[in-house]
Amino acid sequence: MVIATETRYVPLRLMVDPAIQSPAQLKGRKLGVGQAGLDEYATILYLEKFGLVPNKDVQLVYLTGGVPSRAAAMKQGLIDGLAVNPPNEYELEKAGYRELANFLDLRCPMRVFPIP
Repeated sequence: MVIATETRYVPLRLMVDPAIQSPAQLKGRKLGVGQAGLDEYATILYLEKFGLVPNKDVQLVYLTGGVPSRAAAMKQGLIDGLAVNPPNEYELEKAGYRELANFLDLRCPMRVFPIP
């Protein structure tokens, strides 16, 4: 039994509309994120890695309610993708969405914020 694990990399996956096959195809699209969350950080890091400017090339849509709320927004066509933690990607795969990136594979670093 695993009670806890530690990772140095972001354990999220970027799930997108199946028409999006490459990072370049995110240009002009909308990605759902939570305000100041790990998903926002990872999404921005990913976009910058591929030369895309957040809120210029790709619009970030800030949604409340966590992954279920953002997944519902994607199913309604309000956003084209979002970063999710496992096992949330399985539900989106069943709905026809695809994984564009696994942030663990990209070795996107976890960011440590000092506590004031």
